[in-house]
Amino acid sequence: MKKLAFFILLSLVTLGVSAQSNLKWNVNAGIGMSNWYGDDTDGTDAKFAYKVGIGLEVPFANTNVWSFQTGLNFISKGVKGNGVTDAWDVVDVTINQLYLELPLMVGARIHTAK
Repeated sequence: MKKLAFFILLSLVTLGVSAQSNLKWNVNAGIGMSNWYGDDTDGTDAKFAYKVGIGLEVPFANTNVWSFQTGLNFISKGVKGNGVTDAWDVVDVTINQLYLELPLMVGARIHTAK
């Protein structure tokens, strides 16, 4: 219920500020490496991970320095490795974890040059 209320509130805020001309939309994309660290992670190797998404930047009312930033990202994480099932069998394993990420951030643009 709390998630639904938060989603409705975020949607209303987005609709309320969509009439402003200084909204900035962006597209995010990137690649990286993903791995697991910790207990019982011997024999794991890093695998390529990717991230794609869209973002929105909404400046606060009376300033051109501070802004609210959000978006929706689709992120891949995981690991490759070999796991031992018993004393004799070794199995190659690839784990792909897929996430939807909704970041809520406050940004500051510091104007250092004209």
